[in-house]
Amino acid sequence: MYHWRTLLTHFGKAPFFHEWKPFLEYLYLESPVSTLREFTDLIFQELARLYGWQYEWAALEGPTYPDLEGQEISILVHLLRVGA
Repeated sequence: MYHWRTLLTHFGKAPFFHEWKPFLEYLYLESPVSTLREFTDLIFQELARLYGWQYEWAALEGPTYPDLEGQEISILVHLLRVGA
């Protein structure tokens, strides 16, 4: 509900908002999604439908990291490796 009110406040008077409002209302207030991936998938499905695109999710088996042997490792890369 918070995100929906924020969208209305900041974009409610923007050009074309009224065209997206029914979909966004469904997305934020009615859709049964429980993960960010499901949320994103609904957005991609709608965009694909509107523009005639085709897409599919790539199957991932976990995070991959570039080979950084011999390079200075940034704190972000270190944190990503520790968290994996």
